[in-house]
Amino acid sequence: MESRERIGLYGNGEIPRSARLMGRSVGPKSNGVRDLGSIPPIRKVRPRPAVKTVAAAAAAPLVAVLLVVTAVVLATSSAPVLEGGVQAPAPPYSLLGFTFDNSGAFLPDATCTITNLRTMEVINALSDSMFGLILSATTSNYPDLANEFPSGILDGDIIKIDAEKAGWTGTNQTTLANVDTTSSVWMNVTLSTPPIPEFGDVALPIVGMVGMFLVMAVATRSKKE
Repeated sequence: MESRERIGLYGNGEIPRSARLMGRSVGPKSNGVRDLGSIPPIRKVRPRPAVKTVAAAAAAPLVAVLLVVTAVVLATSSAPVLEGGVQAPAPPYSLLGFTFDNSGAFLPDATCTITNLRTMEVINALSDSMFGLILSATTSNYPDLANEFPSGILDGDIIKIDAEKAGWTGTNQTTLANVDTTSSVWMNVTLSTPPIPEFGDVALPIVGMVGMFLVMAVATRSKKE
């Protein structure tokens, strides 16, 4: 026994470590083994409804991209292959374009005539009533040059568009190339009104005619006198 009347297992008043761990009271600073039972169980963290909505919105574009890529791969793999390993374009060979006025604004409802100058075959078309997009009058879709021309198309064919609406007229043409490996061609048409003749161009012929009549009248009167 020590002078402070503390009895220790080792004769110096010290208590074994295991006994100290088991005997400490539970509290904020306690690290005893008995504190383990007072620790609340860990709960599973579940995403809130808002988090679920954000996650779904972020995943939707990725799913859409995957679907588009898959469709393109399947369409490409099923396209026919020409001689020499060149892959044929998916039909049709479309003409894409718009009709504009001379200020650059869309000019809808213009009557369009698409002509293959090699065969002189014609496709009738009409620009739509909203954006002036040129559409085939037969299919109400993009004009299909490869199938709507009875003789089809070849490299080097010159395609011409003549457009008209209420006195507005315009034309455009292009030469086709690589028709076996290309699926479309762009051709816009700008329409404008016929130029108004200047006053001098109109007045000069009128003054000339009036002058001739006056000379003839004077000559006839002089002859009678």
